[in-house]
Amino acid sequence: MTEQNSTEYLDNEDIQQTGEEVQAEVVTLSGSNVQKVSAEQVNMENSAASEINATNVQIENGVAVKVTADSLSISNGGVFMAQTSTVNIAQGGVALLEAETVVADSSPVAIMYANSVEMKETKSGLTVARQVNGDSIKTAVLLAGEVNGPVETVIDQNNAMIFGAFAGLVVGLVLAIFKYFSGKNN
Repeated sequence: MTEQNSTEYLDNEDIQQTGEEVQAEVVTLSGSNVQKVSAEQVNMENSAASEINATNVQIENGVAVKVTADSLSISNGGVFMAQTSTVNIAQGGVALLEAETVVADSSPVAIMYANSVEMKETKSGLTVARQVNGDSIKTAVLLAGEVNGPVETVIDQNNAMIFGAFAGLVVGLVLAIFKYFSGKNN
């Protein structure tokens, strides 16, 4: 961690810090850039982290590449990949999300896989869930057991067959090209 470029507050005297890794019970980052954080509670504000492993994570105006947590809260921030039990996103974004429960408000999520999803003014590329609720569910592809609310999809049931045939063709071509160039002409 570079002390010159960041201001960092660590709320625990039992902190262990080695290079770019921070370990403590409670870590509060403000205006910091760290590689890896391991803690019970992580509070980030105007900060960035490559990897976070914690029980509870709160990100405000910050970004993280990978978050593994029981509970994740994002406000005006972004996460590339998150794996969590519960996530609340308010005007933030996530690229890849796996969670039990998702509550998203005005937040884009590229791909989400969850048990229960609550969407409010949220757009998604692919949503796979057992139950989806929302006042306006906007997703390119929706695979759900139960949907409660109006849905706007790019790929509906009529276009799914065309999409599936096209996707199968593309995957087949990629596999054939890979097999040809890898020298496995069996």
